[in-house]
Amino acid sequence: MAGYKKDINLLDAMAQKTARVSPLAVAVPVVVFLVLGVFIALGVTWYTSTTTLLSAERTSLQQYLESARLNEAQNKAEELKAQAIEMQGLAGMVKDTLYSLSSYPDLYEEHFDFIFELAGDNIELADYRYDRRTGVLSFSATSPSVRHIPYFVQGLRESNYFSDIQYQGYVKGVRTEDGEPVINATTDVTTIPTIEVTEYRYEITCKLTGPAPALPPLETDEVQEGGEG
Repeated sequence: MAGYKKDINLLDAMAQKTARVSPLAVAVPVVVFLVLGVFIALGVTWYTSTTTLLSAERTSLQQYLESARLNEAQNKAEELKAQAIEMQGLAGMVKDTLYSLSSYPDLYEEHFDFIFELAGDNIELADYRYDRRTGVLSFSATSPSVRHIPYFVQGLRESNYFSDIQYQGYVKGVRTEDGEPVINATTDVTTIPTIEVTEYRYEITCKLTGPAPALPPLETDEVQEGGEG
């Protein structure tokens, strides 16, 4: 039995196989690769330029910080700050001193006029002492009667001039004084008798009422007030 063999054309088979591959399958990878290459190139360029710019700015800033002008300005600022702190401390001390001085009560003529009027002719005042730091006025009061002093002290306490009145117990004493001249009708001789007077001495301290602490007015305020007047 005779066999049958079919002839095969290899060239036609290869042509048919090649024709089956799509052009997009080749173009897409190439385009993607090119796009990625462009992005990578742009990224490298941006990174390089940014790094260079930042390095230049850092160098410029470092040079500025290390410049002599800035150091001089910083030293001057520190010096002015120290002077300001010192001035604030001095201002606080002056303010406290002015407040303290303004709180000291002053003794005026009206105080003595009031005390003398209250004492009258029955009480003799002497030995005045005044301490401005404490506002305490001390003096002695002498009277021939122990009844006069309590009324005198009560009058001092009821006034607005003093915030506190203290007095110590009396010391009894005797003094002599000249009496009225006496003329003897027979001999026509004038004599001056000596009279013994018993008196009671008290030590009195009066604390003046102090004003409210306040700062003195500024000179500008005084000038303005004078101009307005």
